[in-house]
Amino acid sequence: MKMKNLICILILLALGYSGKIKSQPFTPSEKFKAVGVNIPEVKYLEPGWPVPRELEKVAVEVHFDLLPVKMRFSMPCYPSMVTENNIHFSNGWTETYDPKASSSCEVLWDRDARYARMWVESQNEARIVVRVRAAISDPDGYIGHSDIPSGSPYGKGDWTDEWYYIYPDGTHTRHVRIYSGVAGKSLTVTDQLFDGTPASREIPPMVVHEFQEDFIFGLDGHIPTDDIDKAPITLIYPDGTHKTFSYEPYPKDFGDFILANIKVVNTKSKYKPFTISMPYGIENETYPPEGELPFVFQTWGGHDGEGYSTSLGHTLNWWHFRRTDNILEQVYLSGFVTDDNMVQEMVDLERSWIVFPRLMMEGLPDAYTQPVYSQEQKAYIIPGDHRGAKEITYTLGFPDGDDEVPLPFQIVNPVFVLKNWGENDVEVKIDGKTIESGKDMRIGYETTPSGTDMILWFKMKSDRKVKFRLEP
Repeated sequence: MKMKNLICILILLALGYSGKIKSQPFTPSEKFKAVGVNIPEVKYLEPGWPVPRELEKVAVEVHFDLLPVKMRFSMPCYPSMVTENNIHFSNGWTETYDPKASSSCEVLWDRDARYARMWVESQNEARIVVRVRAAISDPDGYIGHSDIPSGSPYGKGDWTDEWYYIYPDGTHTRHVRIYSGVAGKSLTVTDQLFDGTPASREIPPMVVHEFQEDFIFGLDGHIPTDDIDKAPITLIYPDGTHKTFSYEPYPKDFGDFILANIKVVNTKSKYKPFTISMPYGIENETYPPEGELPFVFQTWGGHDGEGYSTSLGHTLNWWHFRRTDNILEQVYLSGFVTDDNMVQEMVDLERSWIVFPRLMMEGLPDAYTQPVYSQEQKAYIIPGDHRGAKEITYTLGFPDGDDEVPLPFQIVNPVFVLKNWGENDVEVKIDGKTIESGKDMRIGYETTPSGTDMILWFKMKSDRKVKFRLEP
């Protein structure tokens, strides 16, 4: 099969979810290939370009053909967005506190990958799915809350599962799940007040779980101001209200933007990383300084020429995407944005993911006009049990909207999953026009326990209803 205009990925796989890697059917090419070995031990890539010291244990890399950036997954817990000039940004890892532990419990303490694994679960022309598994432990290997049943499939105590659904335009979701026996009473640690809840940095007997932190890692010979603007954070509300915050002087807080759910990190690069959170129960915080700040930001290292790590702050989650007595879940949307029309681009993307146009299908009961959308995947799951290829017509928009009246927000790069379509070819028409696979449309196939799903990704923006027609 001729592969063109593809995401390109180089990987060396680590031990996976069930004790071994489940490989997916895949036809390699020069632009899009997997390199790995299926053995029961952790191995790492040896990239041909500089990597910050703390990120040298590279397990997975994702390369793109539509923009000059990368994603790099380094053990034990560092999924990084890498700019075109090799600045590494990570939007965080999970953390908790347990009085029985020797320190905070974080997935980053598993330096020797006793518990952590990273692997490619699926890869095709439309998207790549990378998985991360880790225990939330202290430096001695004690896993937090091990004395309380957590329901984790991996063992006792608090564990983390993460799914990264990565698309050709560099956008990706981070779906995080924490298994914990104390999930039902977990709070958020903060220096601020929230809805009358007193501030707390004295953890015990409180139960706390964190999901996100803005971290930048520097190469040898770099200090933070080589890579980060001294006004490093731009916060944006869905209505377009925005503000960029300088860290000279160091801000106590983000003021009126403490609840903004769109964050852009101003690295000294053309392509800047962003993270969009659910617009409820969040709180943006700067990192509380630990003493003097010779490099403007809260920084570890940088004095000896062997690189640095910098924390710019957190997005704290008071409410959760899902929550039970044993599970806490969050979902974030990330990617890269340039300064060109940045605020509007971010608002359009946020609205298309948070509110999302409705999917309507012809010839099906009214129930199918209801949302059939996975924010975890940033994808519409086409309703119906297809069990093979068949003609399907559907529209994105709103049921009561006038076709001549603009939608209240843009449709941005939609993704569709057709369950059990099989490995059949498809002809795609948008508003009656045939669309060829290439730069603006990608077709992929994912093998699942129930069959083969077809994935469609489109590079498009529209403020009007759009009609799709799929024909085998």
